Amino acid sequence: AGALDVEGLSNAQEAKRKRLGGRARPGRVQKGLGRLLGRDMAACMVKELRCFLRDNTQWTQLLLLAALVVVYVFNFEALPLDKSPIRLDFLLNELAFLNLALAGFVLSAVSARFVFPSVSSEGRAYWIVRSSPMGLSRFVLGKYLTFLAPMMVLGEILTLLTDWLLEVSPFMMALSGVTMLFMVCGIVALGIGMGAMYPKFDHENIAQVATGFGGVMYMIVSALFIGLVIVLEAGPVYLLFRAQAGGIRLGPGLRLFIAASLAAVVLVNGAAVYYPLKKGIGALRNHE
Repeated sequence: AGALDVEGLSNAQEAKRKRLGGRARPGRVQKGLGRLLGRDMAACMVKELRCFLRDNTQWTQLLLLAALVVVYVFNFEALPLDKSPIRLDFLLNELAFLNLALAGFVLSAVSARFVFPSVSSEGRAYWIVRSSPMGLSRFVLGKYLTFLAPMMVLGEILTLLTDWLLEVSPFMMALSGVTMLFMVCGIVALGIGMGAMYPKFDHENIAQVATGFGGVMYMIVSALFIGLVIVLEAGPVYLLFRAQAGGIRLGPGLRLFIAASLAAVVLVNGAAVYYPLKKGIGALRNHE
């Protein structure tokens, strides 16, 4: 036994020393998140990030996503808008508004690949989450917050960069940015919530999760959500553009209609965040 102890001590002393720089950054991130959200949720979020970066099949797809963004933005830059018979400034604002729907569908597809399978990615180790002191509500919320920030960055790039290239009005750019902010919250919540409602912990490949029944349902529901937001905003945006182009002052009735439509957009987005997460937490609690 003494010889084994000496050999173990020798190997420990001769082993390569770990570089502190590689561990300092995750430690600082986890500590900062712990102050804001609690240590349990911070640990869950950092674990999610580490697992994503360690899986070559996951993070390498970001290269394809970057190429998709470049092609997406370039298509708007290459449009022959000067040959259109429609007034140019009005056409640019219309394209910027329609871009909200297109960007939303792109985000929905990205969410189906990365966000929806996140709960199922726990695999057979999900029982550790169930037996841990962290409640399921904080587990689901941690998943939601982990993907919310990067999806917001992607959504704002798709909208604001396109609006900047189209040289739209400041009002349209502000409207696009705020609308995308709300839609991303709903898209990510739908992905996490429905991923929790249709988990597949016994998967062989994480890519299989998005191709199942739950993934198809998520794509349908998220498309309906995006379409509803665009339809609710279409009327107010048209009235505001027409009033701006023709120098017409909106009456009290139209102003009330615009306010009611925008309030409905906020309510729809709030419901898209609250109810999927609530249903997902309930489904996980009932999952055997």
